[in-house]
Parts: sequence; C-alpha cells; structure tokens
Amino acid sequence: MKTFNNLDEAVNSIIESSQKHAKATQTGDYKTANLNYAVINSAVTYLKEKGEIEKLKELLAYNDLSVKLWVASYLIKQNDQKAAAVLEEISAQSIRHHSFHARMVLQDWRKGKLF
Repeated sequence: MKTFNNLDEAVNSIIESSQKHAKATQTGDYKTANLNYAVINSAVTYLKEKGEIEKLKELLAYNDLSVKLWVASYLIKQNDQKAAAVLEEISAQSIRHHSFHARMVLQDWRKGKLF
C-alpha cells in the first residue's frame, strides 16, 4: 500500500495512476494496470481517512476521461448524483474499456452492491 504525505500528493497520484491504468488496460498490460489500481485505491483510502473525500469532486470535471471514470466510480458509492451523471455520460459513449467499466459500476450501484 502506497503512503501519502499530503492531500495534493494523493490527488496527483489518482490523476497519474488513472491515466497509467487506462493505457495499461488498453495494451493488455494487466500487471501495470493492477499496480495503478492499487495506487488509486490507496489514495482514495487516504482521502477518506483524512475526511477529505470531497476533494475528488473537483476531479469530476477533469479533462481526462480515465480520471473522471475512476473518481466517479468512487464517489457514486456515496450516492453522488454528479458522479452518476459522469458515469452515465461515459457509458453512453463507445469507448473501449471505459464505457464498459462505467456501465458495470452503474449496474452494481443500482442493485445496491456498492459499499
């Protein structure tokens, strides 16, 4: 588990690791994708522990789709309607991996499987 020294470091790690995860997934490098997922998860856990999960909301408007996808995937667990809208938007597009991921998160959320 990666450790963070401050909020900005955690947020920047989410941005960088979301982008690296997307590239690795598209090329079939699942080892790298899994490593970056772990960093994203650690950074989100850090923000939660600091009571700063709201910092993720700023990234819902980020100019990279992979960042918006990961952030929305975590925020929807709190029934965040903006996160749901972002996931709906991504799922409606035909973007390999991204659209599928968004649809699966929305499906699980609607069934109450996310916690």
